Amino acid sequence: MEDLHPTELLPIRVRILDREYPLKVRPEDEASTRKLAESLHAQLSALKKQIPHQPDLTLAVLAAMRLAEDAARKDAEIEALRADVSAETDALLANLDAVLGGDETQS
Repeated sequence: MEDLHPTELLPIRVRILDREYPLKVRPEDEASTRKLAESLHAQLSALKKQIPHQPDLTLAVLAAMRLAEDAARKDAEIEALRADVSAETDALLANLDAVLGGDETQS
């Protein structure tokens, strides 16, 4: 991650549950940061409705666990897709090699 001079960062405030958090973001990241904060707020609010007597820190940990599970599932999906692409590429190369006779010295 490149270091940015503090003056290159945009100060913003996001509200999650009942607290505001000051953040500094790249100007081009403001919209996505706000969207992520809204999504997190929605997840935490939903958890708070399900288990209202839990402290906010517990809710945050539960939300973080859900996000970690989602990330791990997506990582596994990406690895499976990479393996599929690799296998298909190998099969296509083998077919191409067979069509071309397997001899790269011929013109």
